[in-house]
Amino acid sequence: MTTKTVETADGLELRVDDIGPRDARPIVFVHGLAQDRTAFGPVVASLAADLRCVVFDVRGHGDSSAPEGREPYTDGARFANDVDAVVRGLELRAPILVPWSYGGAVVGDYLRHHGSAAVGGILLVAAAVRIGRSAGAFFGSAMMDNARGLVSNDPAVYEASARAFVHGCSRAPNQSYAAERVSAMQRVPAHVRRALLSRDEDYVAAYANGDFPIGAIQGDDDRVVLPSLADHLHEQAPRTVLTRLPGVGHLPFLEAPEAFERALRSVVAAARA
Repeated sequence: MTTKTVETADGLELRVDDIGPRDARPIVFVHGLAQDRTAFGPVVASLAADLRCVVFDVRGHGDSSAPEGREPYTDGARFANDVDAVVRGLELRAPILVPWSYGGAVVGDYLRHHGSAAVGGILLVAAAVRIGRSAGAFFGSAMMDNARGLVSNDPAVYEASARAFVHGCSRAPNQSYAAERVSAMQRVPAHVRRALLSRDEDYVAAYANGDFPIGAIQGDDDRVVLPSLADHLHEQAPRTVLTRLPGVGHLPFLEAPEAFERALRSVVAAARA
């Protein structure tokens, strides 16, 4: 594994891990709200045997820059440029983008502002392809019941909400993994969380109008991003290969790793050169 720093168009630094053979198909994982690049650790370790796995901390998260203010986190063009900076900075050719949860918005920003010409394919993982008040019907109890606490300035309130949120991501949480996720959440400043959750965006058209291979994997028991959002995307983009997983929550790559890998490799097999 090589850890690198990529500079963004507006002068921030993004921390990036580059794992696996450099001549293999690149897979770029984009984590969710208040998480970091280690969220995909268990599955990346397996995939990196024959795929080039790239994971990075989204601005405001993990070891990446977290500037003050709202605009660095509400301007979609900045998220778009961050993904572009990773793709260009590591010279990734036709990468497969794998956005999880809020990562669906980050990749949606990329498609909206940079198009899909450089994309080999996309696998959406319990992805928030719509966010904000207008999309409230697509979010479940683990998100909605904890939303107020997730933007709190009070460390104790935030920690309690972070724990409830993480444990709501799975019907049978892996305790070690859950503790790691809560620790990652505690590193994200309140101003970042508030700005991210203040956005109101619909990226369905950005995904539906592309010509890249696209898959979506969704747990039927997801209490963060409801399965109805994946169904909505599939209705608008029938070319989407949708995999629904009974008994699985918001963490398909952890709860159903074999099904996740099959879905990813299916997109890899269909990907553009």
